[in-house]
Amino acid sequence: MTPEQIDKYWKEGVVFPFTAFDEEYAGSLIPEFFALQERMSSWTSSKQLLKTNLVSTWVYQICCNARILDEVECILGPNLMVWGATFFAKQPGHGLHVGWHQDLRYWGLQPPDGVLTVWLGLTDASVQNGAMQIIRGSHLGPMRHHSNSYDENNMLMSDQSIELTSEDLGDRQTVELKAGQFSLHHSMIIHGSGTNNSDGPRIGLSLNYISVDVIQLKNRGHDSAMLVRGVDYFNNFEKELEPKSDFSPESIKQFRKSIVLPCGLATVEGKTDSIINFENII
Repeated sequence: MTPEQIDKYWKEGVVFPFTAFDEEYAGSLIPEFFALQERMSSWTSSKQLLKTNLVSTWVYQICCNARILDEVECILGPNLMVWGATFFAKQPGHGLHVGWHQDLRYWGLQPPDGVLTVWLGLTDASVQNGAMQIIRGSHLGPMRHHSNSYDENNMLMSDQSIELTSEDLGDRQTVELKAGQFSLHHSMIIHGSGTNNSDGPRIGLSLNYISVDVIQLKNRGHDSAMLVRGVDYFNNFEKELEPKSDFSPESIKQFRKSIVLPCGLATVEGKTDSIINFENII
């Protein structure tokens, strides 16, 4: 990352595009994603596919991709953990969208500057297919009010949504990416995405990285994450194990353990037990 790109990240809260791998390789992962979705979609009642790095070797390898970690290191420093690896997939014409929100409204992680998200496209992300949009500079402001009105098409787990102002709309930017490219955004930036109005799927992988000095304020501080670069000098998070093979008994055990923590679904207050289907996690 150039000094200009680092400056842009801190001023605007987002920087892109960077390339993790070529479009051909990204395309080869799409069947892998659908196989993963078929196996995991019944594990929770979420419209997202959560903590996939715990049970999938190819997702874990993406989390450790040197091109991704090199850019993350420019912002967070050399000692890095991945806290979440979540797929947001929208089929054409299904009406799914992501409401405007700030991640730290419900994650419980502090400080905000030690937390960022890499959004990686397995497909192109465009205006037409519902690419992520951000409000430039909104990470420098306060936490906004999030309403929780029921919306069956909102992919967020508590149907969160921020009502944007006219000033916000003037700073709106669409993060358009080619397959295999990624963006980085700050944990406090307001962002969301619209519906997929194209004729093909839009598949994105959201990777949440934290520096090792970050702490969890929820759940009496108990949470877990996976070390992917450097050394953890703080031990603020229980260490998650990398998957040695896809859906091994050990990796499924790790998933069952982590999904009830803030890095999984414990951030959905009062709903955790009702949206995890333990009988299906096999």
